[in-house]
Amino acid sequence: MINRRGRRFVDEGEDGAMFTYAKYGRAILAEPGAKAYQIFDSQVVHLFEPRYATSEPITADKLEDLVAQLDIDNKAQAIHTLQEYNAAAKHAADGFDPTQKDGLATSGLAIEKTNWAIKLENPPYYAYSATGGITFTFGGLRIDENTQVIGTDWRPIGGLFACGEMVGGLFYDNYPAGTGLVSGATFGRIAGRTAAQLSSAGRAMTGAAA
Repeated sequence: MINRRGRRFVDEGEDGAMFTYAKYGRAILAEPGAKAYQIFDSQVVHLFEPRYATSEPITADKLEDLVAQLDIDNKAQAIHTLQEYNAAAKHAADGFDPTQKDGLATSGLAIEKTNWAIKLENPPYYAYSATGGITFTFGGLRIDENTQVIGTDWRPIGGLFACGEMVGGLFYDNYPAGTGLVSGATFGRIAGRTAAQLSSAGRAMTGAAA
């Protein structure tokens, strides 16, 4: 990935996409114009997830021609960045394995790519623009062990429950894909069970009073 200054700004090979997309989205938002470009060559396009098919990439048979089409401020720096990366990267035949962290790393860059660092060498080349998106906020409501919402007086609010992505204190800076759904299922079950117990207790008290 390169930003509008034509520079890389993260280790793109830190981990798989499902473990990095949240933090990389945040990183892109901090870059000029909250925008970056993902650069690929033709030897990896068959690995794209289906969502890439919903976008039209910028393509070219030369990296210089690809960069010329990008909406960035320093195209000369972008070309230098890609050339520098290629000089430090490996060939796919050196052990590239997209199914796991393969340890195929660059050497000598200010920001190393620690896995899947293969050269951009098989045209045509592809560029996709990228920015951050919103899945959920990391902040949320404080709850107790029964998922009752804690008020500003630090006491549970009767009859008010929260679960899933409404709950705060679960994540900070990053999260693995799917864990928001898991927290929703987990805390939702607790909330439903507790609410049912309170409802049953309320009906029993009403019946006893009658």
